Amino acid sequence: MTSKAVWAVALPSALVVTLLSATQVLGTCSTTGLQAVQAEMRAATAPPCGSKALRRAFGRARHRASIVTARAVRECARQKTPDVGSADRALKNVLAKSGRSAAAGEVPQDCVMAYEAILETLDADLEAAANGAEGSTTTTAPPGTPTTTTLQPACITVTLEVDKGDCTSVTSEPPGFVDCGASCDDRDFTVPASRPLRLKGTPAPGDSSVFFDTDCDDDGTVPIDTATPPDCSLSCDCNSQ
Repeated sequence: MTSKAVWAVALPSALVVTLLSATQVLGTCSTTGLQAVQAEMRAATAPPCGSKALRRAFGRARHRASIVTARAVRECARQKTPDVGSADRALKNVLAKSGRSAAAGEVPQDCVMAYEAILETLDADLEAAANGAEGSTTTTAPPGTPTTTTLQPACITVTLEVDKGDCTSVTSEPPGFVDCGASCDDRDFTVPASRPLRLKGTPAPGDSSVFFDTDCDDDGTVPIDTATPPDCSLSCDCNSQ
């Protein structure tokens, strides 16, 4: 890594380490710190540059990360290890999207650097709070205390928020679970958590392909198994290109 401009085209390795380490917290956390990060995410705004699709992706990722952080607050309050992996993934997806836009010449490098600065700050603050910043306390069990594992209830259904974005329509495979067409811009769909699901997008006139981001993989695969109680929700955006 030699410059910010290089980072903009490929996901920064330093940020990858940060994003991954935030998902591997050590069992300590700060409820007040996580609450502060949630407020920070709610207030964050996209830089006044970039494409409409990039700004929308930033807003959606910020919203998704805020929801995950709110869940992490509840987990931390119950003295459980907070799971912030999907928040990291949402922020990372926007960074990757900005890198693709820069590589395609759609977004200036200084604009990508502005997005990168905000995303790095949000991620660093989230990691710090998840790892116990803001004066968190820990409790150590006496030696010899039996350990137990509390099984978390699994999601029976998942609330899948689909943003059609600049695509013409979004459906699903298997069919019937998602149908976002002419009268749909952004809608919640209830889908089963027990079977694989992939979204299919139709490009806008003049475009030849689509890709998905936020929680979905580029090819529209919905990571159903990453949805966890109590919210059991995921969010996916369609992008036409």
